[in-house]
Amino acid sequence: MKKNLKPLEEDVSSSDKLKALVQSEILLQGPISFSRYMQLALYHPNYGYYQVKKNIFGSDGDFVTSPNISTMFAETFLNDFKVIFASSSKNILELGAGNGAFCQSVMQLFDEKGVDIEQYYIIESSPTLVKSCQQRLKENLSSAAYSKINWLKSLPSSFKGVVFMNEFFDALPVDIFVKKDDKLFEKCVSIKNDKFIWVLSEMKGNQYFENLPIHTFPADYTFEFSNLYKYWVDTLKKTLQQGAIYIVDYGFHDKELFHPDRSAGTLMCYLNHQSHSDPLINIGQQDISCHVNFSLLKNLFGDDVQIEGFVSQANYLINANILDILKSYNPKDVVNYSKKTAELNMLISPAEMGDLIKVMSVSKEVDIQLHGFSKNDRSFLL
Repeated sequence: MKKNLKPLEEDVSSSDKLKALVQSEILLQGPISFSRYMQLALYHPNYGYYQVKKNIFGSDGDFVTSPNISTMFAETFLNDFKVIFASSSKNILELGAGNGAFCQSVMQLFDEKGVDIEQYYIIESSPTLVKSCQQRLKENLSSAAYSKINWLKSLPSSFKGVVFMNEFFDALPVDIFVKKDDKLFEKCVSIKNDKFIWVLSEMKGNQYFENLPIHTFPADYTFEFSNLYKYWVDTLKKTLQQGAIYIVDYGFHDKELFHPDRSAGTLMCYLNHQSHSDPLINIGQQDISCHVNFSLLKNLFGDDVQIEGFVSQANYLINANILDILKSYNPKDVVNYSKKTAELNMLISPAEMGDLIKVMSVSKEVDIQLHGFSKNDRSFLL
């Protein structure tokens, strides 16, 4: 089947305007870093993908996320959230809430189970997503539950409770580098014949890369690195006074991430539910993401937090009793039960999201045992 990598007709004009802006910047100052290109492509306030594109999630969009697949995803986290609440405050702070699917499921389930959550805070940079999220939550939550939701522009100076991030770090702008023999080069973006092209710029030293095993990389090896990891980890450490942080994302520990067979890097683009590896086309109309280095995150968190666990999404959901949740649905209701079984398969199958997505949690000033990490914890590999 031929891949459909063309944006919708109504989106072409926006893409052309963003392309012209980026080209003007390159003409003025020369080739730009890929992180600058990715920042503009995803987050430009007028034309960036996350800022203006209306259809991102679901069958009419470009990709799906676990909270959008099934309410069972959120339900598996509730017992662990209650464990954290018992030792901290009953607050949730979600970064990158997207269309609000996780928040909606959590708040509805807490209502059903009689859990009296204090506040649910959301940080979402996209005005378009904030608007659709607010509409979704207002339409689907009780007035009491909706009144507890607060939208923030930045992390609070102090927070107690659960911090939750699903596919947050994989959307942070990255720089791209290539190791050729014993030299390192940065892949920058330039223009030629009205098209974006790659150009290489030689790096001076390795000190730029914190905690990366550069010396083990073979020749002609491409990898990504984001300075924003450190910014967000440092800010999260200052923000969290007591509670736990959940990071759910596509990624690996460093021995997997930097395997010799992964010599082309991990950057991927998504448009119309098709994936490809060319970020220099369809600017502003396709998602761009990069697999997360969980070992780097662990090293950046350091001794300021306790690592609660690191498992695949499949392991976390099974440990947290998603199979029992499925059993609560009536198999005689063939249509609904088949739907729920298909949702479960997407969440835990190795051929779908089960192995590629990982779940890591760190805690501070709490003594807790989380159900989701009870078996197959791989935090010793970080």
